[in-house]
Formats: sequence, C-alpha cells, structure tokens
Amino acid sequence: MIPTIRVQIALGVLCLATFGCSQSSLQPSKEQGEAVRHCLGVLRFTNMKECVEAKTKQLLAVKEAEGVRAGQRSTQAQTRRPDQKVKALVIDPNDSGTIYAGTLDQGMLKSNDGGQSWVQMNGWIPNDVKYQGEPATPAVTFLVIDPVTPRTVYVGADNGMYKTTDGGVSWKTLFHGRSGVIAIDGNATSYQAPGTLYFGRLGAIQKTTDGGHSWTTANTGRGSATVSLALDPQRPNTIYAGVTGEGMYKTTDSGGHWKQILGNGTPKTIVVDQLDSNIVYTGTSRGLFKTTDGGENWLPIGNGIPESHQPNIKALILSPKEPNVIYAMTNHTIHKSINGGENWKTLEHNMTGSFAMQFSAIGVDPSSHSIYVGSWGGVFRINDDDSAPN
Repeated sequence: MIPTIRVQIALGVLCLATFGCSQSSLQPSKEQGEAVRHCLGVLRFTNMKECVEAKTKQLLAVKEAEGVRAGQRSTQAQTRRPDQKVKALVIDPNDSGTIYAGTLDQGMLKSNDGGQSWVQMNGWIPNDVKYQGEPATPAVTFLVIDPVTPRTVYVGADNGMYKTTDGGVSWKTLFHGRSGVIAIDGNATSYQAPGTLYFGRLGAIQKTTDGGHSWTTANTGRGSATVSLALDPQRPNTIYAGVTGEGMYKTTDSGGHWKQILGNGTPKTIVVDQLDSNIVYTGTSRGLFKTTDGGENWLPIGNGIPESHQPNIKALILSPKEPNVIYAMTNHTIHKSINGGENWKTLEHNMTGSFAMQFSAIGVDPSSHSIYVGSWGGVFRINDDDSAPN
C-alpha cells in the first residue's frame, strides 16, 4: 500500500496542475481533495476537471449550510427575554420592530421583532472586565440611538461608554471608568450635526463632534451631577442640562457659557418639542413644568396627575407622530396628555406582578399607538388604543 503522505502529495500535484487548487504545500483544500478522490474512483480520468469542479461545489454548499445551521443554533442559545431590571430603552425611529434594552445584569439586549425575542449584544464588554473584583456584566445605565443613522447606538455602562455603528455587531470604546450618576436624553444626538454628542456626569459635561473620537469639556460650572440633557433639534448649539438640586441650565454656544433658567429642584428629565423647539418640558423634584419661550418663563402643568406623583416623574417622551401627545412615567404609573400637557389622564392597564416593579424606561412605537415600558420586571408593550397590555 502506498503511504498516506505520498497519496496526499500526489493528489496535491494533480489538483494544483489540473484544477488550480491551493498552493500551500501542494495541499488541496479538504473539499478539493475529497472531490479528486471521488472522481478518481468514479470516472478515472474521463471528464476529470468537470467532475472535480462539480463535486467541490457540492461539498462547499454542504459546508456552508452546516455553518448557517450552527450560527442559527448559536443565536437561539443567546435568545432570551429581558426578564428583570431594565434600566434603559430605545426604539429605532425607522424600524419600530428594532428595540434595544439596557439592563442591570444582562448587558444590552436587542429585539428585531417588536420584543417577541431578544438577543444579547454585549460585544462592547472587554473580556477581562471586573466589577467589584468579580467578573460580571456591567449595568447599562442609558442608551442613545442616533436619529439620523439609527444603526448607531451609544451605550453608557458602569465601566464606560461604547458605540456601535452597525446595530450592535461591532463596537468601539469611547470612554473608560465608572461614570457615577449619568443621564442623557435621546435628543442629545444632533439632528443637524450627526456625531455631536453631550455626555453628562458628575461635575462635568463632555462634548464630542466626531462621534466620540475626541472629547472636550462643556461644563455648566456646577459641581453637582448632571442628571438630564436635551439638545435643541433646530439649534444644535443650544443645550439644556438638569443638575442635581440646582435646577436647569441652558447654553446657546455649545457649552461655552451657561445660564440658570429654572432654579432649585432636580430636573430628572427634559424634552424639547421637535417642531417648535421653544417648547420644553421637564419633570422635576418640584413637579412638572413647561416653557414656550425657550426657558424664559415656566408654567406648572400636571392637571390630572395626582400631586403625589408629580415630583416622581422619571421620564417624559413625545409621540413621534403626534406632537401634542406626551407621556409621563413615574415609578408605577404612566400618564398621557393629548394637548401639550394642559390636561392628563392616567393610563389604566394591568399593573400587577413583576410589571409594576419599578418603571425605569419608556419608548413610543413610531408606527402605532403602542408604548413600551422597561421595568424591574422586564419590557412590556401597552396598546394605547384600548389600554390593554399585550
């Protein structure tokens, strides 16, 4: 019997000379070698080239199919529901089926089917990450989706800030280190200047104009934590910042100079009207307020929201389809106004069990009347047409 190594060399020379196989050590690929052996046994040398090409193509097709099945099994193994402690939530403005959820201990999850199934997208986590000395998934404290290029998503986590430009497939690190108390509004990515982002943290606001490659300081001059940010969509040099215990500040020169426009209290959430940016809403520790002149004058709003709820407004969000429709979220309730905040009603839906455990995020489906709520019990969808949970 001819030794195996001599058979392999003979196959390699034959494959290289006749069919252009791989030249690495005169070795054919696995599929080409199998094809040559097959054809030698079946046809000897009659129509040899056609036989080997056809058989190689068949074997490669089988290999590709097996790879696809393996990938599907891998994806299915990662698919899960964000079953606890959702901290942040954003919806693709161009594709309402695409939702990102930031969680306390599962990292970032993504759904492509309106929340029916979820896959972890945690390629942003360094392999050697440690949290309090132990390997862990850092908590995701906020998410921002770029409204111009929605496949660009920013993740703020306990161990830094990260960016993806392809919907979570690949990631770039923008900032390292625990960032303390951080909050940023979805409007903090400029509609007119993509790549401009303001990042609020303890004692400082950082600014980037190139998508996070470089940062400069745009400080309010206050030492307390910045807990809310909103960017004027029509005048991107105008930014609103909520500071713990010190009210709201405004800059019209991209952070060069700041002016206090609402004193005392803590603006936990700030929203700027997309059609008329002189209209700004804020939920503060002193209640719910609105301005129609860019912050020069403020009026308390909240008729219909119990007084005990108003200091606990954690998030405000405007409907992308109906400018006068606004939602306000507290720990356990959601309130809706259809006239720009003049009057409110509490959405009546089933708030029992884990669903009612600490609301923390809210999003509006841009294609329907559904709203998504992130809570300590997961992500839930509410059909605002009939006030029934789905």
